[in-house]
Amino acid sequence: MKTTKGPRTIFACQECGNQSTKWVGRCPECGNWNSYVEEQVRAEPASRSGARHVSISSAQPMPLAQVRFTQANRLRLAMRELNEVLGGGIVPGSLVLVGGDPGIGKSTLLLQLASEVAGSYGPVLYVSGEESVQQLKLRAQRLGIEGDRLMVLAENDLDGIIEHLEKARPMMAVIDSIQTVFMGAVTSAPGSVSQVRECAGRLMLLAKSSHVPIFLVGHVNKEGAIAGPRVLEHIVDTVLYLEGERHHSFRILRSQKNRFGSTDEIGVFEMRDSGMHEVSDPSRAFLQDRSLSEVGNVMEAEPNDQPDKATPFAAPMALNGVIGQPGDVDCFKFSAKKGQVYDVRVLARALGSPLDSVLYVNRIGGAAVAGNDDSG
Repeated sequence: MKTTKGPRTIFACQECGNQSTKWVGRCPECGNWNSYVEEQVRAEPASRSGARHVSISSAQPMPLAQVRFTQANRLRLAMRELNEVLGGGIVPGSLVLVGGDPGIGKSTLLLQLASEVAGSYGPVLYVSGEESVQQLKLRAQRLGIEGDRLMVLAENDLDGIIEHLEKARPMMAVIDSIQTVFMGAVTSAPGSVSQVRECAGRLMLLAKSSHVPIFLVGHVNKEGAIAGPRVLEHIVDTVLYLEGERHHSFRILRSQKNRFGSTDEIGVFEMRDSGMHEVSDPSRAFLQDRSLSEVGNVMEAEPNDQPDKATPFAAPMALNGVIGQPGDVDCFKFSAKKGQVYDVRVLARALGSPLDSVLYVNRIGGAAVAGNDDSG
């Protein structure tokens, strides 16, 4: 006769998800101090009778050439900035994680996205673990969203959420946020490593088996990374970050991981009382009320991250670009004669930008002429 083992105690790092059988002061994986929390993990029943399993596998193996998928299967969006960041639209069955600081606009952006998909394609289920349906209604009214086919649900229990998803079979679902959802079979608190990992895993299986794209809202920690175990970013198909300065209206949406498209695209939005609005010309928008018109302006022409793709200009000129993600580079080129002297400066900090700039001036062949880091 087979027996079921009782729950066992583990200690898990709340930053990276590393586990240990005993408490340690400093995580050997990520180096954070006092990040280990005691959790109980229940063993799976020995018998599989009555157990409910979800499989994402197809019935039989088949040649890859026979698999049918076209770009037309994507849910293309009128929000062009978001459409491009996603790689050309929403892929059915994808699991997308959207992270960002509190109050940056994650929920606003996804509520607007849910409204568009509901209006263009079919029912959408928006699940909130942080707001009541009445509070969601107030936010929707502020954004001008009516939403006849946009269904809202205030729920934290993952089993209940999955039951509603399987019953409604929506075109898309939003879970706001993954840190507030819990599974009854996991004894630790919502937001813990075990809860986040198990909940995300089950939602991934559901998305793949039902072909319903699911968007997860994720909070970030003080270092700016998605809070919870690092495995969360491995489980999902796409990781998006919404960034911006709290006291400025512009927001940048960038892709850190995308299994279905490039990570080079960024989307620029402006946060207003009526919600997120796309910025079609970011460089010009950033220069409003800060014009350097006395010398003229040149906007970057993407892609310009390599010297051979540099945006040309004629000096003197003010050069403008958007650094979309860490490590991004904007290249510009101009013609100069021997003996000419140029004063080249980065004015980002003087204009209130948080950019940590590095400036290099090179000859066409690549030889360095000058360079400076943090010159102001």
